[in-house]
Amino acid sequence: MATYIVENRNFIELIGPSGVGKSTLFKKLAIELNGGFNTRTDIDRHKPIGILSELIRPAHDVLLQTKLVNLTKRDYNAYINADLMRYFCGIISEDIAMGAIANERGFLLEEGLFHNFSKELVALEEVELKAITKGRIIVYLRPKAPQTVVERIRKRQQEGGHVVAHHIGKTNEELLTLAENSTIDFDLLIQRLEAIGVPVFQITAEAPVEINELLYFLRENKTIVRSE
Repeated sequence: MATYIVENRNFIELIGPSGVGKSTLFKKLAIELNGGFNTRTDIDRHKPIGILSELIRPAHDVLLQTKLVNLTKRDYNAYINADLMRYFCGIISEDIAMGAIANERGFLLEEGLFHNFSKELVALEEVELKAITKGRIIVYLRPKAPQTVVERIRKRQQEGGHVVAHHIGKTNEELLTLAENSTIDFDLLIQRLEAIGVPVFQITAEAPVEINELLYFLRENKTIVRSE
């Protein structure tokens, strides 16, 4: 297996509708990169103490406030909204912590800020978006047909895998609508990111994943280099 090391301290994040196949790709990429990047499991081990509050950017505040507004527009009950906001607050906290960790390795994320705040990121002012996207590399798994996402969610449920809270109790038609809306949000985010020069690698969810093409993309964007 090839060994890769980090050339720049970048964040590589996978995004795409829930159920599209991010976990599978993440595992393949993590194995290929062979420990060259931190993951979410490394955050607590490296987290600095006492300086996080000084590193909070206004963009994080805006994202959190906008997320709460967007959640209350949906038909979830207060319990689900509170549970989701607890999760989203954790994502914000982790993102700030990752930026503060004194470690030359970057982070490889199965999902993080850009997956969980796609709609809210699109609404940011350009100066805020540029600030929060610094050092980000986005890998976008996009379904050609939203029905693919529904089929994978159902398969995961049948196999006893992880199911996100807002998928529980949904009909196939409701899941399809969620997948369609989610894909629209991610497409809009990608358009904004590409407009400000954020490197984006897009993969069609239904197609076989070409890891070598993704590794080449990361090398071209000075994110990894092959170790001799």
